Amino acid sequence: METDFEAPEHFGELEGRFAALSDTFTMRWKMTRAGVLKRVAIMASKADHGFQELMWRVHSGELNADIRMVISNHLSLAPVAARWGVPFHHVPVSKGHQAPGGGRAAQAPQR
Repeated sequence: METDFEAPEHFGELEGRFAALSDTFTMRWKMTRAGVLKRVAIMASKADHGFQELMWRVHSGELNADIRMVISNHLSLAPVAARWGVPFHHVPVSKGHQAPGGGRAAQAPQR
């Protein structure tokens, strides 16, 4: 889940208060400033709509991200990634064996 809000002068205070609250629920979380460029690897399925949406948002400046690569178990997104100039990594996964593919995806080249 992602929540966006503006309160730059209270960033440290909000982070501290949320840390105390999150301990109550054993939550994993991270608070970052929207203005800081994020390096992103996208894990995608066969359909291109999610990947295209992210790329449109990056291109328009709505999403402050540096898309470093696309990782997919289907080759169908390779030409789409190429049109956006994003490296594509295919990680084949056979039906019923998704966990091993997920492990291999974590071994994709660091960029």
